[in-house]
Amino acid sequence: MGGVGRAGTRPVATRWLALLGAATLAGCATQVVRADGGFRDRDAGWTIGTPPGPDGYWRRDDLGGARLAFRGGRGERISLAARCGGVPAPAWILARHLRIGVPEHRLRASGRLQVDGLEGWMQIFDARAEHGTVRVKTVTLAANPCTYDWVLAARDGFDSAEPLFDSWWSSFRLPAAETTP
Repeated sequence: MGGVGRAGTRPVATRWLALLGAATLAGCATQVVRADGGFRDRDAGWTIGTPPGPDGYWRRDDLGGARLAFRGGRGERISLAARCGGVPAPAWILARHLRIGVPEHRLRASGRLQVDGLEGWMQIFDARAEHGTVRVKTVTLAANPCTYDWVLAARDGFDSAEPLFDSWWSSFRLPAAETTP
């Protein structure tokens, strides 16, 4: 799939994740705290586990507005962003929006999946960056009144980080009231 033009010289993974994180600033402001071996959003009530992997592999990171972000031992980054308010579109449409503004990207895979019993959308794409290609995987869930996006971005180590990322996002749980249709 073709790109949408060239953007600045900032590395694509960093720029793209920063843009995604900035979009969350318009969402509901919350505080994520450690709870029960993972994390809990005190306001929204969702929970998620700690990213699996060797001790000390994932370090908590600050990523411009993401609710939760980590950097791996090989420079890979994972994050969870949430935007709340309004009626969200279907997950596949929201996932496509995550690629807008990512120059010279190629979609490798996409499809439906389940997130805490709700339908979500996954996509994997490669994006051209200053120092080589960055592989990105996103998982999107639209659950009124919020949209949740998980992102894995890695230049190196994508194949080893992907199963850890999948285990992490699949530990996500919404409050019971949000999982009912």
